[in-house]
Amino acid sequence: MSYAKYITHLNLKYDVDELKDEVEDLNFEPNYKYTRGYNDNEDDAWWLARIRGNIHMYPYVEDLYKLLEADFIAIHMQYANTRVNTHIDPNSLCCVNILLSGDTGPVIFEDYGKIYYKCALFNNQEWHAVPSYNKERLLLKFAYSKRSYEKVLTTLTNKGLVS
Repeated sequence: MSYAKYITHLNLKYDVDELKDEVEDLNFEPNYKYTRGYNDNEDDAWWLARIRGNIHMYPYVEDLYKLLEADFIAIHMQYANTRVNTHIDPNSLCCVNILLSGDTGPVIFEDYGKIYYKCALFNNQEWHAVPSYNKERLLLKFAYSKRSYEKVLTTLTNKGLVS
């Protein structure tokens, strides 16, 4: 069974160290609004930071944001040895996820199983979970709230960004 309905790997060019430098010092807060019930201890698992009106202060992120034509940016941090239970993302239809952590665990799709990725278009309207892993996970998310996975995939393919 193909995992194409869940994730499409991208050949997006970016400097992971530059992106990580730009986002790792943002003000992360517990993501209670969207994780309550998703994890066993919401105080320790899934933290969130946003880049809004001051995107010009993050030039590498801004360049990708413009290229991807996303609706909003979120940066998620999952602490080591925590998990996010099976869920569908409530605030976006799909997203481009870039993992900024070096060594990370998989995402698990309920109807497919484990998938490892570094940079991919992610169908977050399919049931998925992020299992516990022994290292912190830092994720840069370019989210689409009005365009479906299929529509964004077509756009990214036309831009030559699909592997």
